[in-house]
Amino acid sequence: MKLLKNNQRYVISTLIFIGFSTFIFYKAFITEITVDEAYSFLNYSYVENVLNIGIANNHLLNSYLVTLFQNFGYSEIFLRLPNVIFGWIYIALVINVSLKSKNYLLSLFLLILNPYVIDFFSISRGYGITTSLIFLSIYSYLYFKNYNLYFSIFFLIIATTSYHVAVVFLDFILCSKH
Repeated sequence: MKLLKNNQRYVISTLIFIGFSTFIFYKAFITEITVDEAYSFLNYSYVENVLNIGIANNHLLNSYLVTLFQNFGYSEIFLRLPNVIFGWIYIALVINVSLKSKNYLLSLFLLILNPYVIDFFSISRGYGITTSLIFLSIYSYLYFKNYNLYFSIFFLIIATTSYHVAVVFLDFILCSKH
């Protein structure tokens, strides 16, 4: 099979970005609210008590962003919009990394078609934000010419505010040989 020319890759990438971005938005729009989303919203965002870390259900960055976005309304789509936006960022990063790969479509679809990743970006939980920030950290570590370690650590620290288990990835970056 002939390799795709660069301009064909960009056209395909644009179509994939539009398609998956629309799919994530549509899924976020039609999915009914989950118990975890409702609990987090009512106990942290709605009452603007974001720093209440009594249980592991509160993903701080997600709760804070939901608090900001609730100014647009209380519909599920407005509460999920921060995760949808981070999903769009994730798709753009995956496309950018895949364009540099020999197995362009394989790497692209492996990273985007994971059903858990699609769910992460279509519900109002911290997992989608963390996934996007971890991938942004890896991207900055691999592709930023100067200060790549600093950007990588910065994005991982932000990821830990959304989901504290992301600190494991911070350890890997800090312990890696630079």
